[in-house]
Amino acid sequence: MLAATDATERLYAIAAGGSSPLGNLGYLNAALELEQQVRAGVLPAPHRLYLAMGTMGCAVGLALGLALTELPTHLIAVRVSNVPTSTPARFQALFDSTVAWLRQRDPAFPQLALDPSRVSLEGRFLGRGYAQPTRAGRDAVRLAREHAGLTLELTYTAKALAAVAAVAPSIREERVLFWNTHSRVEPATGDTGPRDLPREFRPYFLGNAARR
Repeated sequence: MLAATDATERLYAIAAGGSSPLGNLGYLNAALELEQQVRAGVLPAPHRLYLAMGTMGCAVGLALGLALTELPTHLIAVRVSNVPTSTPARFQALFDSTVAWLRQRDPAFPQLALDPSRVSLEGRFLGRGYAQPTRAGRDAVRLAREHAGLTLELTYTAKALAAVAAVAPSIREERVLFWNTHSRVEPATGDTGPRDLPREFRPYFLGNAARR
């Protein structure tokens, strides 16, 4: 994707999903904000943090930010995109390139190294692939709505909460933070429905029957 700055109208590239060293800084800052909230007593320090992981930028940003804090938090990034998009090697490369990008701009920024004991990539809840709903995800949507008043969606956040629900009995003594990345702002689509989309996109909303 290309975008232009208001001041110069020069074009610059935005990586798919916004996952780039610059884009990752948003969630680095989010981890620092989490630490501030813990210190202020807004919430206790979480032992585990669950997050939906697509092109990995949010998860890499949080991993970087948590490494700068004193929080005892283990990040579990739940894969919701197909494997080539989200792999341990790609996570490592994006982590390292973000650190290098920051140090180029400020040599005082620490030379952080990814600590595998504090970050896990969870791939068991993807199902048939990206944007393909799962039964566990549908159950998680209902669970979040009925017990927490949360709105989830089936592509990202439902699969992340499904990962939490699957291990909940075994981690009941731990403090778990589920990071809901689903926006509260619903896009205005008017009267447009899934069948108004090009045929190639319909299966994401209607299942394989929409290919006909």
